Amino acid sequence: MSSKKKRIVIAFDVEAAGARTNYTTFAIGVSVVNEKLDEIESGRWTCYEKESIKFEERCWTEFWANKQNILELLINDDNLTFDDKERNMIQEFVKFVKKWQLDAFQKNYDLFIVSDNKIFDGERINALIMKYFPEDDLMPLPYNFNNKEYSSFWETHSMQKGFLMALSSKYIDTNWGFSNEMEQLFTVPSTIRKPTHLPEDDAYTIARDMQILLGVAEGRFLPRSQKKKITNYLYVSGISLVCGYFGSLLYQYIFPKK
Repeated sequence: MSSKKKRIVIAFDVEAAGARTNYTTFAIGVSVVNEKLDEIESGRWTCYEKESIKFEERCWTEFWANKQNILELLINDDNLTFDDKERNMIQEFVKFVKKWQLDAFQKNYDLFIVSDNKIFDGERINALIMKYFPEDDLMPLPYNFNNKEYSSFWETHSMQKGFLMALSSKYIDTNWGFSNEMEQLFTVPSTIRKPTHLPEDDAYTIARDMQILLGVAEGRFLPRSQKKKITNYLYVSGISLVCGYFGSLLYQYIFPKK
């Protein structure tokens, strides 16, 4: 009987200056996470220039104005034109993903490419691919970057919400906090690494969320209520075995064999 194939998740997250694609995508982060929820590789590439990036007014006032410390960490001060920085950013991302897609093919394991918002993050990655890669050189997501075959591109947020709605109707009107809900409902080890809006940190959370969904589906993470029942069962069974053992010794003492 063959063993189950290994499953690896690559998640990516982007940072942008506005909701529309005419506003710059200035950072991409990636994280590769295994079934033990360990990060095995990560990356971050940026083209952020503090003086030249124009922000959408709403995006700035509601989001980035309160996170300027993060923007400082994303500055790319290489002595290059902005276009060259942007080209390098998407080229490095593609090279990273291609490496893992090739490794998955050569070693025959399952590779999942995910984001938490396919419409936003995926659209921006594909816009950059179509801007800097010739049509006959690279196909956009969800195509495989190596063999150009149609593949899958997953979205954790929708998957989590759909799964939780199947458990309880209370999640129909809930749109946030699904990662915490999954940790509370299932035997998932807690993590001290939280989203920071550095794209590689957020990508780790996304990749971890996907591995948790896979682990629940495969029975690696049990419902906490079920674990409690199993623990209680083992406890009672253990007491029964101990009592049975000493009971048999007492019986032999009272009624020794002749």
